Amino acid sequence: MKRAGLDPDRIALMIPTLVGGGAERSFLNLAEGFHQAGYAVDLILKQATGEYLMQVPKGIHLVDLHASRMARTLPGLIRYLRACRPRVLIAGLELTHIIALIAQAVSGVPTKVIVTINNVISQERHFYLPNRSLEKGLMKLLYPRAGEIVGVSKGVARDFSNFLGLP
Repeated sequence: MKRAGLDPDRIALMIPTLVGGGAERSFLNLAEGFHQAGYAVDLILKQATGEYLMQVPKGIHLVDLHASRMARTLPGLIRYLRACRPRVLIAGLELTHIIALIAQAVSGVPTKVIVTINNVISQERHFYLPNRSLEKGLMKLLYPRAGEIVGVSKGVARDFSNFLGLP
C-alpha cells in the first residue's frame, strides 16, 4: 500500500562516494547542519567508500546503494524514495542529478529534487555519459523537473543557465 504524504522531517542528500573532494566535504557539512536543525538525514551513496566515510556525523543514516556505476543506483534509489518518502532530495554532481530526477519521476513520489551545480559546466572536460551532446540533451530534458537548481556562485549559475539555455 502506497503512503500518501512525504516525511516532512526527512532530508536526503545524494552523492556518488565520499572520496575526498569539495562536493563531498560540503555534503557532509550539509548533512551535519540539517541533522543539528532537527531533521532526519539520509546520506545516499552509490558506494560507501572514500576517505570521508569515517567523518560521517553520528545520527546521519548512511544509505549504501552498493552500485558499481551510477546508472545501477536507479532501482535502489526508486525503492528508497518509495519507502522513505523524504521531503527533499539534494543531489550533487551531474550524473547524480540525472539519476535523482529520473528516480523521482519513476517512483511517483513528490519529493522535491534540488540539484547543486558546483562547477563551470561549459568548461568541464570530463563527461559522465558517452558524449557531451547526449549529456547536455538529458540535462535540458530533465533539469526543468528539478524543484530548485542551486549554483555555488552567481558565475557558476550564469554559466549553467547559458550552457543549457535554462533560466
